[in-house]
Amino acid sequence: MAWRRVITQLRYSIHRAPTQ
Repeated sequence: MAWRRVITQLRYSIHRAPTQ
């Protein structure tokens, strides 16, 4: 399972949220 990858992408998405 790549749950770590999901968390990493989720954290990245949150960091790039202020752009929206």
